[in-house]
Amino acid sequence: MIYLFNRKILFLQLLFLFTRIELFSQKNDRDSLMALLRSDKMADTTKGMIYNTIAKDFAPNFPDSVIFYAKKGAPVIKTNKKWKSNLINTIGVGYFYKSNFDSALHYYLIALKLREEDRNEKLIVSSYNNLAVIYQIKGDEKQALEYYFKTLRFRERAKDEEGIAKVCENIANLYLEQNELRKALSYQERTRKIREKNRDTVYLASLYLNIANSYDLLQMFDSVHYYLSISIPVLIKYDQINYLGQAYTTMGIYYSRRKNDQLALNYFIKSKECYAKIGDEVSVMSALVNAGIAKVNLNSFKDGLDDCKAALPLLEEVNYHEKLRYCYYCLYKALRGLKRDKEALLYHEKYVVLKDTLLNQERTKELTRIELDHEYTAKTEINELKHQKDIEVREQEKKNQQLLIYFIAFGFAVAVFLVFFIINRLKLSRKQSKIIEQQKHLVEEKQKEIIDSINYAKRIQTTLLAHADFVNENIPSNFVLFRPKDIVSGDFYWAAKKDHLFYLAACDSTGHGVPGAFMSLLNIGFLTEAINEKSILEPNQVFNYVRDRLISTISKEGQQDGFDGILLCIDQKNNKLTYSAANNAPIIISNGEIVTLETDKMPVGKGISESSFRLFNITLTANDSLYIYTDGYADQFGGPKGKKFLYKKMNQLIASLSLLPLEEQKAKLEIAFDKWKGDLEQVDDVLVIGIKI
Repeated sequence: MIYLFNRKILFLQLLFLFTRIELFSQKNDRDSLMALLRSDKMADTTKGMIYNTIAKDFAPNFPDSVIFYAKKGAPVIKTNKKWKSNLINTIGVGYFYKSNFDSALHYYLIALKLREEDRNEKLIVSSYNNLAVIYQIKGDEKQALEYYFKTLRFRERAKDEEGIAKVCENIANLYLEQNELRKALSYQERTRKIREKNRDTVYLASLYLNIANSYDLLQMFDSVHYYLSISIPVLIKYDQINYLGQAYTTMGIYYSRRKNDQLALNYFIKSKECYAKIGDEVSVMSALVNAGIAKVNLNSFKDGLDDCKAALPLLEEVNYHEKLRYCYYCLYKALRGLKRDKEALLYHEKYVVLKDTLLNQERTKELTRIELDHEYTAKTEINELKHQKDIEVREQEKKNQQLLIYFIAFGFAVAVFLVFFIINRLKLSRKQSKIIEQQKHLVEEKQKEIIDSINYAKRIQTTLLAHADFVNENIPSNFVLFRPKDIVSGDFYWAAKKDHLFYLAACDSTGHGVPGAFMSLLNIGFLTEAINEKSILEPNQVFNYVRDRLISTISKEGQQDGFDGILLCIDQKNNKLTYSAANNAPIIISNGEIVTLETDKMPVGKGISESSFRLFNITLTANDSLYIYTDGYADQFGGPKGKKFLYKKMNQLIASLSLLPLEEQKAKLEIAFDKWKGDLEQVDDVLVIGIKI
């Protein structure tokens, strides 16, 4: 069962928390200011400034008065573009508070033009921010992003950390609206670093909540719980009731996914109490629906029915489709549980109709987003080509000027000689250029054919690797860090299932790039053959079989091709974990301690020894983490002295990260790898897998 809460409301709250519409000074004595305006000796600019002060004094509660006085002041100022733009901007503010966003946009654009003519950077960036907010409210995400990025560039030049944090939060919220979740997270992370550095506690609590919501949409649920756990205590301490309601709702959803409906219900009740305190009736009704769903899941059908019936009238009145959809579904499930099938059928029909309507709306929105992305990309490419052409034209003009000066300096006689020489050189150059161009074209065609072939091989190899959904279904807590050195890889990770036995392998084939990829495809084929066709079930016997197949197939003339690797077997019926290992060894992190497990010092393939692989058992306790990997990470050169990373340092790094959610472990391992590598070339394929069982 899916629970919901009002993400749109959360977004708008954060938008106005972190966005500064250019406004407002403290209140002034209006009568005194009005009296000053009657003076004949007052300069026009001063009069305009007073009108602006009076106009802003009426905001936000009396937007008509804001517009009236700002419009009286604007014609008074004749030459001072700064104050004229301020008055016109204030007119836009008035229309903004009237929710007349088209008129607000009109005046904001006029103000921006005056500020650009005046070259007042501070006011220009204020206009950019105002326009970004308006375009975001109007649903023009492309224009909103354009102005947010202009604002961000200014804040970066000014090294204004507070300004950078605010605009990054706005950009993140906009990407959330577009469902560009990873982009949203990257800007939230940038804001988080600034807020943590400056210890902005209240801002951080609401930011953590927003990050948790992003991870929730990405279905990275361990990270959701992590950020909610550090957000909720701060929200309670600073009495941030509205955000606390959102946090409780998200935590309830987290526990519902863990099938802990009683704990989920407790959080939904807390969220309802928060919304009731601030008088947010729609969110109270949403919380009632969530609580009703939890109660139905707990077989409290009567209580669940009562909650959803209490929420239904207001949800139908405001026509909130998304909430109504789940309310109808909960009513259907509750009535079914109470054996009132006829009534249940009516609500099920309403649920299906509303579900189809929302699905069509989502499809339309996605098509629109794709079209906008395509249009923006095309426009960017055209601008880049034009910019490159302008550079080429300027460079050519510069060369021509230098050549002209050279001719004049050497005189007419030398010029005649040079003309003759240049003509001959041009003929030769054209001939040579034509030959070079033909050769270049031929090389480019061949290179494209090769790259296309390799990319096609990559697609084939990718389909044979373990699919993320298949691994997640059998091992919910896992991560896979996979970084091929080239387009295709000799390293591979593979999974299979035979009845109640689930197999997971991390292997390093001989070589990398195209040769390694061919070996990986062959190795995957033999592993699949051993388990699925030959019904060989123990990992060590699987390795024995694959080694025999490799030797009989490709090692007849002495080649020692094969792979190093680890094959895990999870007996889901009997809760047993066994493995076999060739050269590479698994590690367990238990209470921060590194435990390196046993391995056989021989490859799966032709080697010095061809004795049988051993079968090992693994015993894991609560909170233990198991890691299997190839040698690419440890063998990477880098650091200040250009040395290898090494296994010891790698295992210590993994141990230091082992208490974090698995998704964050993966991210931090990637960051550490890139930092160590620096500008050096990646030396080998990289594969690291972490699991908790």
